[in-house]
Amino acid sequence: MIVNRNNGKNRWIPSIGKTVLAAGAIATFMATGALAAGWQQEGEEWYYVDSDGNYVTDSWKVSDGKYYYLGSDGTLAKNTLIEDSNGYYYVGSDGAMVTNTWKAVTTDDDNYDGYAWYYFRDTGKAYTDTSTPVTISGKKYMFDEEGKMLYGYVDESGEMIDVSDDPQAVYEAVWYFGDKDSGAMVTGWHQYEEDLTTADDTYEDYSTIWFYFKSENGKKLTDTTKVINSYRYTFDSNGVMISGWDDDASSSTTYRYSDLSSGSIKKNSWVQAIPSEEMNSTDYEDSTYRWFYTNSSGYVITNQAKKINSKWYYFNDCGIMQSGLLVLNSSSISSCSSIVKDLDEDEITAEDIYDLGDANGGDLNLYYFGDENSGAMKKDGTVNITLSDDTYTFYFNANGKAYNGIKSKKYYKYGILQKASSDEYYKLVEYGDTGSYLLVNTSGTVVSSGYVRDADENYYAIYDGKVAYIKSDDLAAKAASAYKSGEETFTYNSETYETEKYVTKEYTLYS
Repeated sequence: MIVNRNNGKNRWIPSIGKTVLAAGAIATFMATGALAAGWQQEGEEWYYVDSDGNYVTDSWKVSDGKYYYLGSDGTLAKNTLIEDSNGYYYVGSDGAMVTNTWKAVTTDDDNYDGYAWYYFRDTGKAYTDTSTPVTISGKKYMFDEEGKMLYGYVDESGEMIDVSDDPQAVYEAVWYFGDKDSGAMVTGWHQYEEDLTTADDTYEDYSTIWFYFKSENGKKLTDTTKVINSYRYTFDSNGVMISGWDDDASSSTTYRYSDLSSGSIKKNSWVQAIPSEEMNSTDYEDSTYRWFYTNSSGYVITNQAKKINSKWYYFNDCGIMQSGLLVLNSSSISSCSSIVKDLDEDEITAEDIYDLGDANGGDLNLYYFGDENSGAMKKDGTVNITLSDDTYTFYFNANGKAYNGIKSKKYYKYGILQKASSDEYYKLVEYGDTGSYLLVNTSGTVVSSGYVRDADENYYAIYDGKVAYIKSDDLAAKAASAYKSGEETFTYNSETYETEKYVTKEYTLYS
């Protein structure tokens, strides 16, 4: 069985098959006809006859600068691995020794599931028994005493480690060489796929197991602290990156993340991690990652708003960065120190927010901190937020608080833009609890003069601080026109009509 490999790639595409050598392929450089010594062809097979007329066996012969091998019966070997006293070689479909190439060769070794990879150097000899990784096309590999490329986890003596039955066997690993069809030495961070978290109770609280392989020699870091990309990490005697939360004995609500180093943690930095069970049992059980921010001493920020790189964030009592809609205890973000209410957008409606504002005397300290991956407070602009009943446009002022009032000719009630629906065209909305009203269109713009018609052919007309609602009628448009001009009567088909008789209801206009 032959599997061709594309040299220089991380992966190879197996192409299993057999190529038959045509008689003419070797005849171009071998003499034809009866010879006292030399190459001879019998049927489809080639042989080499010595000067005594005997077949040459178990030997290499050179022809036209290429090496060919004669087997134990004297037949020219093709498409097979050759083992001689010097090592392992491979001859291709034309019988010539291959050089500077990868070959996948059939094997009954249980570690290789059918075939193993070899690399044959410029001499044709396979790499064997490499005590340290060797470089091929810029990547590093290791091979056993029979020339088979190693893969997976490898110990100090160059033996592959089977971790499928015993996940803890990885503790003995020194190198990692990827899977069977890659084999290139892995450097840098590597996540362990086997379930070591249940195999060893030392790591039962770990969501994942990480190793780090040094770039200079590919060896696993153990019993050390190392600075990686400007951060310090600690690795135990097994090579596992130490992780987990440590709460400060002086305060039950002050935490620091201990996988960054032994006593030297990230400072003034973002940390993404799974909270401990004490911090948030639900997140801990669900293995949900959250964002935290550490102060200059390495402790996470808790119970406060924090300005980071010109953006405001809010952190709860265990340091988890908050997201979504929050009611805080202050109208100034810089002085907020606690969460009054965390609003779940999937459960609340616009009416719920109006009720909260009304219950608080018309003043609601509502803020929006984006989604769980951003957390930055929205300020000085609009944002669309989906609640349980609909999607609404909110406006938050320069300080981040939900705006309550008219802004750029639009009315926002506790942050929510008041507007007519697409099947209304226009509608009246009460301004706060003043008893006065505003007329708004589908974009939320306030109509302050003239008259308009809604989707049901009803009219709204504005005059002298009042807005009249005129129900659909043949003369509704005439009445609306007269009302907005302050005319008490209007004429239609030579008939005179009193405007007020067509006004269904009149409202005080907010100004």
